[in-house]
Parts: sequence; structure tokens; C-alpha cells
Amino acid sequence: MKKHKGIIWLLIFLGNLSITLNSQTTVEKLSQELKAAFQNSTIPGMAVAIVNQDSVLYRNQFGYADKVTKKLYTQNTIHNIGSTSKTFIGIAIMQLVEQGKLSLDTKISDVLPFKVVNPYHPEIDITVRHLATHTSSIRDRNFNYGLRAYVSTDDRKGIRKGFPFISKIQFKQMLKNEDIAMGEFLENTLSNKGKWYKKKNYYKNAPGTVGHYSNISSALAGYVVEVITGQKYADYVQQNILNPLGMRASGWRKANVDQTQFASRYLKGKLVPDYHLITYPDGGLISSAADLSTYLMAMIKGYKGESQLLSAAAFQTMMTSQLNQAPLVKTITSAERHYGVFWNIFGDEGKGDIGHSGSDPGILSFMYFDPDTGTGCVLTTNGDENPNHANVIKIWEILVKYKTQF
Repeated sequence: MKKHKGIIWLLIFLGNLSITLNSQTTVEKLSQELKAAFQNSTIPGMAVAIVNQDSVLYRNQFGYADKVTKKLYTQNTIHNIGSTSKTFIGIAIMQLVEQGKLSLDTKISDVLPFKVVNPYHPEIDITVRHLATHTSSIRDRNFNYGLRAYVSTDDRKGIRKGFPFISKIQFKQMLKNEDIAMGEFLENTLSNKGKWYKKKNYYKNAPGTVGHYSNISSALAGYVVEVITGQKYADYVQQNILNPLGMRASGWRKANVDQTQFASRYLKGKLVPDYHLITYPDGGLISSAADLSTYLMAMIKGYKGESQLLSAAAFQTMMTSQLNQAPLVKTITSAERHYGVFWNIFGDEGKGDIGHSGSDPGILSFMYFDPDTGTGCVLTTNGDENPNHANVIKIWEILVKYKTQF
């Protein structure tokens, strides 16, 4: 009997050892592939993670947060995360919906202190749902967004030289832009009484008929949160999302975060001038790979019905394609991709990985999870290799390939 017990324990030990070795092999293979892909790029630094709702399954980091000082890029390195910030607008909107303070079909001109109306279709109201799904017909033009929404006070000599032509123009204009309030910016751009108003700030398509990705309409949704709550959007998100989730490294301005952790940002290997966004809800959140991992874990848990932020029903609404449902399913003819409430949904018929990515001068971020397996990935980097981000996408694809192996 003792002999049999000994054999059983040996088999259990060898089984556990096999699992451990396989796990180690997976980690090593993934790390090697990521390292090789990183070294084949010109990205200065990056951090990655694979998570499920309960834990971080894998994390790694490569390169530098600052190339001159050789400061390492870590899980705690921070910088703006671009449009991944929009997912927080989705949560804020759904919180207000649950509180009965608005609905997805609320007409935004009934809420805002100024009218926002497509001049080609004045009879059709723009709604919160339109903003949340990029079907509002509000247009991002270079002259009403790219050259006006970004502000910089970084006037260091020579820092704007050597960039591609379009980037050079944008960086020079950043210095000239006045750092006005978000509401003033939006009114100037979208109200027919605004000083920057043009009919072509809107598409000729009617609201709810065609999908056009829009940063300005996203910022407008953030402003709706301000108007409804009477709080600055940044304060609302800090109190109702970031703090409850323990995202202590994250904030909306450098003054609100640990600036010693802030990365230098690079475009094609050249240091980018410091900047921030007037329309900050659409892309201005400063965060780290560690905090985004915490956030994504909470989102996976929420999708499965376990969240302190929203009910299970609200999570499902937020992360289900709105283009497949009334009223949009009756009007929409085309869109770049399927959208929930500020959450991207990739895959056929709006069923696939859920999350968002972000791009701004000198940064990229990716954050998605598979709703079937409950496993997701995070990638942040302080380098941008425009125009197609091919090397970063290769790194992301490696990460996604391995996510089911943990």
C-alpha cells in the first residue's frame, strides 16, 4: 500500500512539474519573441501584460522611458494613453444612465448650454447614443481638431525641428493655441454662434446613418457628463472610477500624477515637445501599464457581472454593439467597426474582442479582452513610428497569440 502511495505522489509531482515547465516554456517563448520584435523596432520603451479577471498572468517591459538618461521603461511608467481614454467616458455615461440622469437617447441639445445641430439635417436630433457610437455626423477636421485641440508651452530651442511636415506644423501650432476650457472649445467649434464654426465641421450624412470616428464628439460626451453632474469631467472620473479601482498612478494632468514616472515621448526616434489636450476626455488620460492592467481586470470582471462601478446589465449594454440594435440598426448603413458605448468590438457582426486603442504624438496604447475566454492584453509605449504603427502591431499580435496559453 505504501508503495502504491509513493507511486501516486510521484505521478502527481511529475504532473505538477510538467505543468510548471510548460508554463515556464510559454513565458520564455513569449518573452523571447517580444524581445526580438522590440529590438527590430525603433520604439524607445514599452510595457505589456496579459490578465484575466483575477490576476496578472504575464508582464514584461523593454527599453527606456528616456533615451538620454537611460531611465528604464517599467510597468509604472506613465504617459497619456490616447483614445483608450474614451472607455472611461463610456463608464461615466452608463453610471448617469443608471442613476436616471440621462438616457442613451437623450437629445444633447436638451442638455447642453448651446445647440449642436447638423446644418445639413437640422430636423434630426443628435443623441448621446450617436456620440457614443461615432455616428453623430460631427467631423474631426484638421483645422477644428488637430491644429486647435492640442496645447504646448514647451518652447525649448530646436525641439520642433526634424519632424515630418504635418507633425512640424502641428507642434508649432500647439505653442500658439490658447488653453481654454473644454466647453468653450466645443461651443466655438460646434455651435453656429461659435467663432470657429463651419458647416463642414459636420458631415453631410444625417446623424445615425454612417459611422465616422470623431474625437470632438467624444469630448462632447465628456462635456455632457460635466453639465449633468456639475463637476469637471476629470474630477468626476477620478472620484467615481479611478479612485474606486485603485488606479493611483492615473490622472488627467501632469500636476495630478507622479511626474518622476512620466516618460519622454518620441516620434520616429525624435523627442516630442510636451503637450496636453483641451478635449482631454477623448485621449488625455495619463496612466501606466500597471494601472491599465488593474482597469482591464475590473472590466473583465464587470463584463461577467461582478463590478462596483456598474450593474451587469449596464456592462452588457456598454460592451454590446449598438449598431445591431434599435434605433441604430434601422438607420446605420456603414461604420469603421462595431461600437458599444465608447468600447470597440472587433469581429464579425460585432462579436469579438472588446476594448480600445490609442494614438497621439509619441505614444500608443492597446487594451482588449476576449469575452469568451475572459483573458485580455495591455500594451503601452512612448514611441510612435507613424504612419501605420506596423512594428507595434506586430508586437501586439505576438501578445494576443499567447494570451490563451496561460
